Amino acid sequence: MCIRPETWAESARYSLASTLLVALLAIVMVSATAATSLALGVHTGFMEFASAYDKSYPPIVVSGAGTIGWKTEFKEPLRYPLGSRADGWLVLIDPSNTVKLGEEKSPLLILVTAEQFTM
Repeated sequence: MCIRPETWAESARYSLASTLLVALLAIVMVSATAATSLALGVHTGFMEFASAYDKSYPPIVVSGAGTIGWKTEFKEPLRYPLGSRADGWLVLIDPSNTVKLGEEKSPLLILVTAEQFTM
Protein backbone atom coordinates (compact mmCIF):
# COMPACT_ATOMS: atom_id res chain seq x y z
CA MET A 1 0.00 0.00 0.00
CA CYS A 2 1.71 3.07 -1.24
CA ILE A 3 0.88 6.75 -1.03
CA ARG A 4 2.93 7.92 -4.02
CA PRO A 5 0.67 8.34 -7.12
CA GLU A 6 3.33 7.07 -9.55
CA THR A 7 3.17 3.60 -7.97
CA TRP A 8 -0.63 3.25 -8.00
CA ALA A 9 -0.59 1.51 -11.39
CA GLU A 10 1.78 -1.12 -10.00
CA SER A 11 -0.38 -1.69 -6.93
CA ALA A 12 -3.25 -2.79 -9.18
CA ARG A 13 -1.32 -6.04 -9.71
CA TYR A 14 -1.66 -7.01 -6.04
CA SER A 15 -4.55 -9.24 -5.09
CA LEU A 16 -7.30 -8.09 -2.76
CA ALA A 17 -6.27 -10.73 -0.22
CA SER A 18 -2.70 -9.45 0.04
CA THR A 19 -3.88 -5.85 0.35
CA LEU A 20 -6.33 -6.80 3.10
CA LEU A 21 -3.66 -8.86 4.85
CA VAL A 22 -1.35 -5.86 5.07
CA ALA A 23 -4.18 -3.66 6.36
CA LEU A 24 -5.20 -6.29 8.94
CA LEU A 25 -1.60 -6.66 10.09
CA ALA A 26 -1.34 -2.89 10.59
CA ILE A 27 -4.59 -2.86 12.60
CA VAL A 28 -3.39 -5.72 14.82
CA MET A 29 -0.05 -4.02 15.47
CA VAL A 30 -1.67 -0.69 16.40
CA SER A 31 -4.22 -2.45 18.64
CA ALA A 32 -1.52 -4.44 20.43
CA THR A 33 0.50 -1.29 21.03
CA ALA A 34 -2.53 0.57 22.42
CA ALA A 35 -3.51 -2.35 24.67
CA THR A 36 0.02 -2.64 26.03
CA SER A 37 0.13 1.08 26.75
CA LEU A 38 -3.19 0.97 28.61
CA ALA A 39 -2.16 -2.11 30.59
CA LEU A 40 1.07 -0.44 31.68
CA GLY A 41 -0.89 2.65 32.76
CA VAL A 42 -3.30 0.56 34.86
CA HIS A 43 -0.41 -1.36 36.40
CA THR A 44 1.36 1.90 37.30
CA GLY A 45 -1.84 3.23 38.89
CA PHE A 46 -2.28 0.10 41.00
CA MET A 47 1.34 0.21 42.13
CA GLU A 48 1.00 3.88 43.14
CA PHE A 49 -2.17 3.08 45.10
CA ALA A 50 -0.46 0.15 46.83
CA SER A 51 2.57 2.17 47.85
CA ALA A 52 0.38 5.03 49.13
CA TYR A 53 -1.75 2.55 51.08
CA ASP A 54 1.33 0.88 52.60
CA LYS A 55 2.62 4.24 53.84
CA SER A 56 -0.68 5.36 55.39
CA TYR A 57 -2.55 2.32 56.69
CA PRO A 58 -1.82 -0.95 58.50
CA PRO A 59 -1.90 -4.21 56.53
CA ILE A 60 -5.21 -5.89 55.74
CA VAL A 61 -5.34 -9.51 56.88
CA VAL A 62 -7.35 -12.09 54.91
CA SER A 63 -8.20 -15.22 56.92
CA GLY A 64 -8.45 -18.73 55.56
CA ALA A 65 -12.25 -18.46 55.78
CA GLY A 66 -12.18 -15.50 53.40
CA THR A 67 -12.93 -12.72 55.90
CA ILE A 68 -10.87 -9.54 56.07
CA GLY A 69 -9.63 -7.45 58.98
CA TRP A 70 -6.82 -5.24 60.17
CA LYS A 71 -4.11 -6.15 62.63
CA THR A 72 -5.08 -3.13 64.71
CA GLU A 73 -8.58 -1.87 65.49
CA PHE A 74 -9.84 1.27 63.77
CA LYS A 75 -12.47 3.67 65.06
CA GLU A 76 -13.53 4.54 61.52
CA PRO A 77 -13.55 2.59 58.26
CA LEU A 78 -10.99 3.27 55.54
CA ARG A 79 -12.28 5.67 52.85
CA TYR A 80 -10.36 5.91 49.60
CA PRO A 81 -11.68 7.97 46.65
CA LEU A 82 -10.83 6.56 43.23
CA GLY A 83 -9.97 9.21 40.69
CA SER A 84 -9.76 12.96 41.09
CA ARG A 85 -13.42 13.84 40.60
CA ALA A 86 -15.53 14.64 43.65
CA ASP A 87 -18.45 12.59 42.31
CA GLY A 88 -16.29 9.55 41.48
CA TRP A 89 -16.09 6.11 43.08
CA LEU A 90 -15.48 5.77 46.80
CA VAL A 91 -13.92 2.59 48.18
CA LEU A 92 -15.01 2.00 51.78
CA ILE A 93 -13.29 -0.82 53.68
CA ASP A 94 -15.13 -1.62 56.92
CA PRO A 95 -14.27 -4.99 58.51
CA SER A 96 -16.22 -4.14 61.68
CA ASN A 97 -19.53 -3.64 59.76
CA THR A 98 -20.29 -0.21 61.25
CA VAL A 99 -21.38 1.47 57.99
CA LYS A 100 -24.90 1.07 56.59
CA LEU A 101 -25.41 1.39 52.83
CA GLY A 102 -28.17 4.01 53.17
CA GLU A 103 -26.01 6.33 55.28
CA GLU A 104 -23.38 6.96 52.61
CA LYS A 105 -23.90 9.94 50.29
CA SER A 106 -21.67 8.74 47.44
CA PRO A 107 -23.71 7.30 44.54
CA LEU A 108 -20.70 5.29 43.33
CA LEU A 109 -19.70 3.24 46.34
CA ILE A 110 -17.67 0.06 46.73
CA LEU A 111 -18.27 -1.27 50.24
CA VAL A 112 -15.97 -4.01 51.51
CA THR A 113 -16.97 -5.49 54.87
CA ALA A 114 -15.53 -8.46 56.71
CA GLU A 115 -17.63 -10.91 54.70
CA GLN A 116 -19.13 -8.97 51.76
CA PHE A 117 -18.17 -6.96 48.73
CA THR A 118 -20.97 -4.61 47.59
CA MET A 119 -21.10 -2.13 44.72
